Amino acid sequence: MSQNDNRHCSGLSKQVYYLADLVLQNRLIRALDEGAARYPVYRELRFAARIELEVLLDAERQINEIYPLYLAVAQQSDVRFEIFTRDYFTEAPRLAPGRFRYFIWRRDGRAVAFSFCTIWNGTIYDNDIGFDYAVAHELNLYYVTFRDLLKWALHNGLRRYASAPFNYDPKLHLRLELQPVDLYVKHTSRILNPLLRTLAPAFEPARSDPTLRRHLHLLE
Repeated sequence: MSQNDNRHCSGLSKQVYYLADLVLQNRLIRALDEGAARYPVYRELRFAARIELEVLLDAERQINEIYPLYLAVAQQSDVRFEIFTRDYFTEAPRLAPGRFRYFIWRRDGRAVAFSFCTIWNGTIYDNDIGFDYAVAHELNLYYVTFRDLLKWALHNGLRRYASAPFNYDPKLHLRLELQPVDLYVKHTSRILNPLLRTLAPAFEPARSDPTLRRHLHLLE
């Protein structure tokens, strides 16, 4: 970055799970399936027994079902970014055929969870999620979807799982590793850019997020 560049590089983190480690811990996979008592976070998975998963290369026909699930998550997030349009989800497989997967979880035929993932270089990137919050807690959908994505990745020969930033606390409890990501910020006004460059470090996620502050040593 040149000295005249007024962009600020702010610390951000994504989480990566190395599936090779998971293969060595087959009892964890069994616990995920069985809801074993020694893994308390999964005790209620038995309530999700009727949930069915479908994995698609294209979801144009299902977009009216899954897009509201995505909006439910995106619009309630404390950190707001651009909300993607329906076209974002439907055009992706046309632009990069075979690189994307749509995971849809159904209960009694109704979509209750959704994940939009990228497959690249042995890694599954968990880009965007959606939940039906009316049943998300009852069905433990956060953990059910995480479990199913890992199982699918293992069965398809993938080596790593990477999630989007934020919601760090539950992901760290699931033993994901933090990976540094650069976030560049530039104001549209050249006059305000020098001020932004000075103030931006105070608001960078690596220091403003309480969970990240407790784990900054993992990023060093």
